Amino acid sequence: RSRRQALTQSRQRCLAALAEAGAVRRAERRLPLAQRVQALLGARTLACREQVHQLTQCQGAVRLAEQRAAAIERDAGRAVLNVEDLARRFGLTAEVPCAGTDLQGRCKLLAEAREAQALIPNAQAQVARLASEKSEAQRELIDARQRCEALVGAPQALAQAEFHETVARERVSRLSVMRSKAQACAQ
Repeated sequence: RSRRQALTQSRQRCLAALAEAGAVRRAERRLPLAQRVQALLGARTLACREQVHQLTQCQGAVRLAEQRAAAIERDAGRAVLNVEDLARRFGLTAEVPCAGTDLQGRCKLLAEAREAQALIPNAQAQVARLASEKSEAQRELIDARQRCEALVGAPQALAQAEFHETVARERVSRLSVMRSKAQACAQ
């Protein structure tokens, strides 16, 4: 009776394995294709991760360019104020009572105003240099923003690629499990 019970159970296992024979053969045929699809989706996911990394770098570059432009703007404002101050100080030479006389050149009270005259060209050159740097920083900022705009969809593409890769991985896993039953079917 126990031998008969063991044989009945064995027969039921064999019939269950044979019932899956069609699915096992299909899994054997489809597994290589599913593995190739998984590999392609994995490569796509890596490419999307690289794009997200580039987006992060671009966002950092935008922040740096904005900070640089703001710093140049502050420096330029100070330089313009300096030029205006020097021009105001130099303008004092025309307002003094000794203006136009030879005494004006030797007046010790106007020494600071004469120094301002010597410093004006240097201050104006600094303003021009800062204006050039500001326009360059603005171009860098525009370029960085354009690069960011081109990559703005990268996080969503990465999420979608990861989802598709997960689905493909699960399919390969199911097909591998089914294919592993091939030996039981042959037996």
